[in-house]
Amino acid sequence: SQSGQIKIAPGSDIPSLSTHGCMTTLTPSAGRDEP
Repeated sequence: SQSGQIKIAPGSDIPSLSTHGCMTTLTPSAGRDEP
């Protein structure tokens, strides 16, 4: 994946811009990027 790719967490309809590419993990509850 490339930086800035939009990823959507399972169980969440909130799209988040992943700033870390494939290294970014989204939480289904928050739908935000994990550090």
